[in-house]
Amino acid sequence: MKLFSNLILMMTFQLIKYVSSNHRKHFIYNAGRSPRPRGRYGSGRDPPTSLLVRNLRRNCRPDDLRRPFGQFGRLKDIYLPRDYNTGDPRGFGFIQYYDPRDAEEAKYQLDGQILLGREMTVVLTEENRKKPNEMRSRERVRSRRSHEI
Repeated sequence: MKLFSNLILMMTFQLIKYVSSNHRKHFIYNAGRSPRPRGRYGSGRDPPTSLLVRNLRRNCRPDDLRRPFGQFGRLKDIYLPRDYNTGDPRGFGFIQYYDPRDAEEAKYQLDGQILLGREMTVVLTEENRKKPNEMRSRERVRSRRSHEI
């Protein structure tokens, strides 16, 4: 009986991961999750390194995301889009990692967790964020097609 209770105690400690920041404390509980998907992107495509994080508070800052997401690997970029006309935050953001496995692990661990009082939805993006020169070349192709019609 004592062996069984020790085993339960060990499993409980493995399920709860405590993450501390300067002034906030986050508890991440991972019980009952299904195994992570592997091999979804095949050999022809690079797996995404970016995450879309939904349901963020309007006053969320990049540092608020850096702390919980940074524990899973080196972050390349954090982008919080703003409304074009008003400049107000739009309530979602993008986190990009250098390593796709870090992005996958962060998605698995943080999807459904509470950040600043709101439950986050975290999904892997289909593609990584476009660089400005990629967006310009894409617009040029689009404008050429519209002139041909």
